[in-house]
Amino acid sequence: MKTIIAAYSGVLRGTGSNILSALQDLFWLLKFKAEKQLQIISVLQWVLTFLIMGIACTLILMYILCTDCWAIAALYLAWLVFDWNTPKKGGRRSQWVRNWAIWRYFRDYFPIRLDPCIPFAQLLQWCGSLIVMGIASPVAP
Repeated sequence: MKTIIAAYSGVLRGTGSNILSALQDLFWLLKFKAEKQLQIISVLQWVLTFLIMGIACTLILMYILCTDCWAIAALYLAWLVFDWNTPKKGGRRSQWVRNWAIWRYFRDYFPIRLDPCIPFAQLLQWCGSLIVMGIASPVAP
């Protein structure tokens, strides 16, 4: 902010800073920067969904159980119990969800390349240690 004020008032003349050069730093919708911003937004969306969605949906479910719409929440809980083992069976793949553009930006945020000079058989024994896994890992086991 200090640079913008100084550039606007003309204090920093001769250093190449004027109001346009100060605003170029703030302008992030250029073509090469827009791609990076979309990648950051896709990763941020995934992290926030992981951190907030479970708590928010649990709170909404508990609230609905305490209202006159408790039957809807009871039906949902029954479906949850019935459907409990679906992730162990591979889940439900949806081609529509898999083709969302957000996954391409998410993938491009974490560029991973295989080194072709290493034999593939040797690389397989190290694949587990090359991928950083955490509590919120987006990589399927």
